[in-house]
Amino acid sequence: MANLYKITFKVISLTYDLYYLTDLIFAKKMKIQRYNKLFTVLTKYGFEDILATSQLQKIIPNSFLKKHPDTQKSLSFTKYERIRMVLEELGPTYVKLGQIFSNREDILPPDLIKELQKLQDHVAVVKNFDIIKVVEEELKTPISANFNTIDITPIAAGSLAQVYSAVLITGEKVVLKIQRPNIKTIIEADILVMKQIAENLLKYSTLAKSFQPLEIVASFEKSIKEELQFLREANNMKRF
Repeated sequence: MANLYKITFKVISLTYDLYYLTDLIFAKKMKIQRYNKLFTVLTKYGFEDILATSQLQKIIPNSFLKKHPDTQKSLSFTKYERIRMVLEELGPTYVKLGQIFSNREDILPPDLIKELQKLQDHVAVVKNFDIIKVVEEELKTPISANFNTIDITPIAAGSLAQVYSAVLITGEKVVLKIQRPNIKTIIEADILVMKQIAENLLKYSTLAKSFQPLEIVASFEKSIKEELQFLREANNMKRF
């Protein structure tokens, strides 16, 4: 029996390693796409100076440079407004980062804190998100087997999930908290980008060393992955 337990444990461990390796491969493939997204949004809101005057210029993909010979600045917005817009458009990982820093009044100026606090309430809804299809795929049954109705318009949107109202076939009103699509892969790719940027800052900026960027990224990675795991466990509990 003891040997059986050992074999079972090894199989489970191997399966977990394979899942982790698959996620890492997808994340690395998406890393270039997320670099393009990062630089596209930065230039859209007038932060070309950051790219041009820093060592970040060395890691800008050629595919981005070819597609963006010229950029337009959003001059009607303040610098701090544009920072908030950058985080919003870059998606859930960066929104969550901004939400965390919105509480750091000890290190950030008041006007920036004010803009970052808006990220707590103004999270963009995922467009063209088919909630019906997602629920049916998760439960592996038609909607009619479990629900009378599901409102396809989210009643709330967070950085990692969206909330929908629904009515069970029993007539009970419930809420469904659904993770954003591809959220794990996006977070993995964004973390890889953040780590590489932090490493470059340490190499070329004396000031950056005092902020310990790698430690900040590591702490953020732990926090966001714990929240993501909590959402999964909550979903599993509700399902059963």
